[in-house]
Amino acid sequence: MAARTLLKKILVSLAVLLILLGLAGYLLLRASLPKLDGQQILSGLGQNAVIERDVNGTVTIHAQNDVDSARALGFVH
Repeated sequence: MAARTLLKKILVSLAVLLILLGLAGYLLLRASLPKLDGQQILSGLGQNAVIERDVNGTVTIHAQNDVDSARALGFVH
């Protein structure tokens, strides 16, 4: 009877551990996704640059010059 209780405690502990590890993995991966809405300040720009995404996620960059456009493209990637 004691062995059965011990085995049950070990299995429950492993199940809880697996659930916590899965949740931690999900949260870590979720945090690595890019921010798609709002405004963000990017250092190194001479003028304003606007980054837009369409419904398919395709990026469009509007910038005043090539250097700012390249900087914005690097930020997107």
